[in-house]
Amino acid sequence: MACEYVSELKDEAWRDAIEAFLGVHRYAILVSPQAFDVANQVMDRSGHRYVELVNTKRLAERKIKCEEDSVYHYLQIQNETAAKYFQFWLGAIHAVELDEVAKYDNAMSKEGKLGRNMAVTYINTKKIKSYCLGGAAIELNRKRAAKKLDQLEKREKEILSSRHTMQNQDVFLQSSLDYFKDYNLEANRECEHLNAELEAEKVRYRELLEAEEQKHLEEEQQLNRSAAEQAITEYDRYLAGEDKKGGIMQLSEKEQMEKRVSSFAANINGQQQAYNNRKQEEERLPIGLEYEKSYHQRRGKIWIDDLQNLQQKLKEQTMHFQKRICSEYLRDGKGCKKRHRTDQQRASQAEIRDMLSV
Repeated sequence: MACEYVSELKDEAWRDAIEAFLGVHRYAILVSPQAFDVANQVMDRSGHRYVELVNTKRLAERKIKCEEDSVYHYLQIQNETAAKYFQFWLGAIHAVELDEVAKYDNAMSKEGKLGRNMAVTYINTKKIKSYCLGGAAIELNRKRAAKKLDQLEKREKEILSSRHTMQNQDVFLQSSLDYFKDYNLEANRECEHLNAELEAEKVRYRELLEAEEQKHLEEEQQLNRSAAEQAITEYDRYLAGEDKKGGIMQLSEKEQMEKRVSSFAANINGQQQAYNNRKQEEERLPIGLEYEKSYHQRRGKIWIDDLQNLQQKLKEQTMHFQKRICSEYLRDGKGCKKRHRTDQQRASQAEIRDMLSV
């Protein structure tokens, strides 16, 4: 291979730039010009057709100009054919400082900046996997391998330490889960389900209340209609002489009915007054038979308000219960073993169940 004929690199500062520029051409197969035809035929019959075989026969015939300040002069080469091969690649490239690269058609700096084909760029020196030019390449590769090995060993220790920590955490979490078997970790989801049921129950109650009021109104209308029709019929019979009593209510019965009506009215007014006495001034309702419907509406609203208060209290108790579990768990996992905390948390669950039963 071509790289085997390079005995020394005169300035190590240029190594990365030169080796990265040559790339795979460092491993090109070199034979004498007289043996090229045979080597070419062997390659045609060989399964290794993707090697780079230098056409030394044409290389020997070609006149190559090597600049006095070319990069080639940083190499010390033992073989004439190999020297001409490296002159072909490096002889026309001027070795200059970084700020001088753009002044030449073909130039290179030790930092890897390359001017060629009317363009300037940087050679990617990171793609070098190993050095192969000169006797120092073996020692450089050894140092690079030792550095890489040291980095890998440090990384391995970090991974093992992290793995050990994660295993300890896993053991701790598994043991901690045993202390939460008595807790209902689905309390939040159950609360949401209960809220949905409460909303549905509230809608159903409104519908039942409206249906009851409508039925009561229809019954009263029917009763009043029947009484009126009966009174009209009896009065018509009185006018026709068929009923001497006149079809009207007797005085005693009328007085008794009026007393009953007055008693009912007084009872209703008294209940309205008692209700208002329990309320603040702004929450009181007017008193009178004509306002009885307002009291019925208030009764339905009171039930709904109580339902909402119960729902809010249940939500607060649930949030308080969850915060207590999280704070106890984060402060000290071992504290879960203390039974008096467990008793307190069970008491909180009992309170929630009592509220749900209500």
